[in-house]
Amino acid sequence: MWRSILAGLLVAAVAIPTGLVGGRTVSREGFLWFGWPGVYFQTRLKGTGLSIRLDAPDDNFRVLVDDKLHRLVRKPAGKISITGLRSGMHMVRVERLTENQQQSARFGGFLAGPGATLLPVTPLSNQIEFIGDSYTVGYGNISPTTVCSAEQVHDRTNTSRAFSVLTAKSLTADYRIIALSGYGVVRNTGGIHPGDNMPARYPRVLPSAAGATASDPGWNPDWIVIYLGINDFSTPLQPGEKWASLAALMKDYQESYLRFARTVHARYPAAQFLLIASPAFAAPLQRVATTLRAENIAVAVLDSPPVMGTACQNHPGLQDHASLAKAVVAAIRQKR
Repeated sequence: MWRSILAGLLVAAVAIPTGLVGGRTVSREGFLWFGWPGVYFQTRLKGTGLSIRLDAPDDNFRVLVDDKLHRLVRKPAGKISITGLRSGMHMVRVERLTENQQQSARFGGFLAGPGATLLPVTPLSNQIEFIGDSYTVGYGNISPTTVCSAEQVHDRTNTSRAFSVLTAKSLTADYRIIALSGYGVVRNTGGIHPGDNMPARYPRVLPSAAGATASDPGWNPDWIVIYLGINDFSTPLQPGEKWASLAALMKDYQESYLRFARTVHARYPAAQFLLIASPAFAAPLQRVATTLRAENIAVAVLDSPPVMGTACQNHPGLQDHASLAKAVVAAIRQKR
């Protein structure tokens, strides 16, 4: 089935009328496949309507027309028709709202309606890449309660209202979100999936597809914003984990974070880094930043504002995300 994990994926160029693609995708079988959160597609339309080919039966999306919400789409499987627009030029954008770590989705392009024409979209001059966990994804962020079922977490996750997307839009930047809820630098929440962490997943074009590495020749971010460490330290060490003490975990976290930052820097040598810290891991992050600066890598550290945790499982709610976005925007503008 096309929804299965795409192990051993072969990348082949195909012509798909997409306009602008935001996020990692791979061309296969006439579609763009995607799996990371926050992926978006955008086109310019001259006319009154178009169709969108989108198969994602485990995800929710929103469609924007001229920067205004046109409709929410739950679990699309086929063609989405947009009709009855006023005659003239329109910007149409499709944004993925939900997170799905196991299944990939596919986008087949925008199709112009009768008498309509699709035109290119010029990428923005600013680019930001966000690397993180559930906070970056926006896990359950629109929930009115902290107690949520797995289904409610899924449906109440709206990445377009996470601090990452809010930051990018405030700075008029294209963005990519490479983030997975529950994942850390060396340790995932509760010690699950030992050895499978964000540095291991980061190179993948699809988070669920081992062996398929992303190739991003057109992606050259100005900023790399990393918020990783919450899952490394938020739960007690479990029997059988490889760290004998919190001090040993802290040391491994610092060393592994430094190696990961160097790897990302090698990929995007012109990018500046913003490392977001919480109290549990602020000290090792400062040491990482000091080392990177000594290597002539531009890096700043931002202490995260306090989190009220009003959303699912005490994750940041919309007010928390707005506060964090404001802080990140200010930190980036200060360094420009």
